[in-house]
Amino acid sequence: MTDTIQPKRLQQLPIGFDDFGEIISENLYFVDKSLYIKDLLDNFSEVALITRPRRFGKSLNLSMLHYFFASKAFGQSTKGLFDHLNIAQAGEEYMRHQGQYPVITISFKDIKERNFEAASANLAGVLARVFDEHREVL
Repeated sequence: MTDTIQPKRLQQLPIGFDDFGEIISENLYFVDKSLYIKDLLDNFSEVALITRPRRFGKSLNLSMLHYFFASKAFGQSTKGLFDHLNIAQAGEEYMRHQGQYPVITISFKDIKERNFEAASANLAGVLARVFDEHREVL
């Protein structure tokens, strides 16, 4: 009698995904960049300018920051999402920040109108939705 070896199921690549919570919850392939959070906390300033070429993970990194610092993101608890990532191994001085701050995220990537008036109207709609989602911060 021979035992057959079952191949390990490969994780799906998250092509086109930019929501950190969805990637972790769906167990999609994720290159752990969570120590970026440590770098931001260690080099704290009031402003962080993140410049990278297109398709280089800016939105995903910002989403990761959102899920780390907020207690809830898009109605979902963020507790436990970072337990198996590098930031959890960096020490309690970093993990004590997890879920402790109000976070407001605004993305302009879907504003692609061809004229100023339409883009301005779309932007006003985006800002109105963000305002409605975060009334408790006021």
